[in-house]
Amino acid sequence: MGSINSLCQIFDLSLSAECLHSTGNAFAKTLTDSDEASATDCNLSKNGNKADGFYALGIAPIVANKINVKARYDLYRSNGEWNAAKTFYEVGAEYLFTKNLKLSVEYALVNDRTLDKHNYSLANAELSIKF
Repeated sequence: MGSINSLCQIFDLSLSAECLHSTGNAFAKTLTDSDEASATDCNLSKNGNKADGFYALGIAPIVANKINVKARYDLYRSNGEWNAAKTFYEVGAEYLFTKNLKLSVEYALVNDRTLDKHNYSLANAELSIKF
């Protein structure tokens, strides 16, 4: 692990990864602020009692304190089976105009095995202003 940390410090890379595993039933309905009935519905989901997921993210500077590129892999299986897998393959870039103004753009290819048409794309652009 020391060599990865040294490499990240030399190239100013940011790397992170996380995995999750859950056993036990989830609630059938998600709690929402606008639906008080969901707060009292304690029925359990019939979709299985296991879930798991994994993500890995890397961010690398192209121009220090100005331009960054990033890539992310994200997988979630709501029932622990591949037929319920939802996978995101993402790439993006950030441009810092000043320390208080940043433009971020991202593109994601999504593979959602719960849908008839498994693959679709998402694009996102965000302008962040700090006060």
